[in-house]
Amino acid sequence: MQRNLFNNPFAKKGGDQVEKPGGMFGGGAGGMEGLMGMVKEAERIKTELESHSVTAQDRTGGVTVTFNGMQVPQSVKISESMLSLGAEGLSEVITNVLIEAHKMSNEKMNSNMMGLMGGLGLPTA
Repeated sequence: MQRNLFNNPFAKKGGDQVEKPGGMFGGGAGGMEGLMGMVKEAERIKTELESHSVTAQDRTGGVTVTFNGMQVPQSVKISESMLSLGAEGLSEVITNVLIEAHKMSNEKMNSNMMGLMGGLGLPTA
């Protein structure tokens, strides 16, 4: 007897049926509530990351770069004293500070995402 595999998305080849109690999200209303909880937690983390900022400076404090937790640049501030470095020197300093600020923002985002994944029971490494 051959079974129609299209009626059961969890069927294996050969017609063997795989029991998947409760469906993908734990079944019933509780599963949907769990899914909605995950969505709300992800939205909360996104809002937190958007409002969080990280700031990096060069060693003299003459260049300051700020990113939000979503890795979006918010500001670049350059003091008058840094202009004496010339275009090439100032470009190098700005680039290094941008890289550092982006790295800090990325670490914050990854940390929050790992927390979310752990809360969902997903592997974090």
